[in-house]
Amino acid sequence: MGAGKGAIIPWQIGTHYKNHSHHGHAMLLMAVLRDVLQCPFALSTDASPLVMVTAHRAAGHRLVSLMNLSGQLGTAFLPPVPMRNIRISINMEETPVSVRTLCGGESLCFSRMADGALEFTIPSLDLLEVVVVE
Repeated sequence: MGAGKGAIIPWQIGTHYKNHSHHGHAMLLMAVLRDVLQCPFALSTDASPLVMVTAHRAAGHRLVSLMNLSGQLGTAFLPPVPMRNIRISINMEETPVSVRTLCGGESLCFSRMADGALEFTIPSLDLLEVVVVE
């Protein structure tokens, strides 16, 4: 992001999202980051908005954590609806030797996209999964 770039959102969108959890607010903030401020995203996915995805970098590997929140209903936590075939794309220069799931114990196929990103698909997500990219 270049010096002097900024965007003004005329209300506290983070607080508003916290209080009302409207998906449109998250989409607005993501659009500002992507389109106005031109912030590069390290990770993209086609997962449902009910799947929380986080990525972590450590020496020699990366972790991608997924939590299926589809079973959360207010303060109740019910069995989640299983999710299938979640595509993950990570911007990374290194070529991994393996991509594997910790909970499912599966080795995942991966490929390089035209833009250089690493892409793989998680076949099944029940409650949670962690992918190790080594």
